[in-house]
Amino acid sequence: MLKALKRVRAAIAPNALVPALSHFHFYEGRVQAGDGNVAIDAPTSLDLNITVPAARFVAAIEACKGVHSISVTESRATVTGKKFKAWVPLLSTYPSVKPTEGERQPCVGICDALKQVYDFIGTDASRPWACSVLFKDGYAWATNNKALIRVPTGISACVELPAFVVDALLNSEDKPVEFSIATNSVTFFYEDSVWLRSQLFAVKWPDIERFSNIIEQSSERIPEGLTDAVETLSVFVQDNKLPVLLLSDKGVATQEGDHFAEIVDIDLPVCAHDARLLKLVLPKATHAKFTSNGPNVFYNEHTKVRGLFAPFNL
Repeated sequence: MLKALKRVRAAIAPNALVPALSHFHFYEGRVQAGDGNVAIDAPTSLDLNITVPAARFVAAIEACKGVHSISVTESRATVTGKKFKAWVPLLSTYPSVKPTEGERQPCVGICDALKQVYDFIGTDASRPWACSVLFKDGYAWATNNKALIRVPTGISACVELPAFVVDALLNSEDKPVEFSIATNSVTFFYEDSVWLRSQLFAVKWPDIERFSNIIEQSSERIPEGLTDAVETLSVFVQDNKLPVLLLSDKGVATQEGDHFAEIVDIDLPVCAHDARLLKLVLPKATHAKFTSNGPNVFYNEHTKVRGLFAPFNL
């Protein structure tokens, strides 16, 4: 049972103002937990219909150190081991959810795609659509509004996964094999009868097709030493809030000043870029196109990842 509890505990809201969101709900041989955005549901050996505080219940089971029994009254559960006994209060109601209805579709490989795009997911709450990953027509898209990435997935379904469900999927050691999608929710199904359901944003991505032709533009192989140069020079920028690096046919340099530093003998177009974007993009790419007035594109000949990023206007 502990394995199931630890699996669903990932959906617990530890500091929830709503008591139910910090509880386990046992029903019909299953256990469910949710934080209001994500719910995880798993089979369990405990065949009771009760709702208990998650942290206290797990602590009681672990304190038994093996064989234990659970008895229930109207207001509490009693967990008893060989030398240990604890009362655990019961919650009378729980807002349980069911898996999303709809056709199940394969989603093998979705976690690999999410790992590829993860660092590009936005955090600007005023653009909630950017705080999600768009799956559409065999690609996964993500953007932080300064850089955009597209990763091939082989998943044809169209769905926008909020960052909180992306975290839930990637924090699990197991990977889903199928999912079902509705207007307001998506549910992922695992081989061991576990399922994970998430709410979806009402605000949708803008038309992404207008970027498809842009990111297909030709690019040149990234010069040897550029990635290391960017990493090295990032600590020498004058302003960490605007870490500008200057590219030229001589190499890469910071802006002139007391903290000036440069690395030479790297032939590049003349332009300026945010070091944070370069550090984000370059590890993903084998090829790139650098310009001062955009668009700047990148491409990986092995993974077929493509994307674009904004120049820095001095």
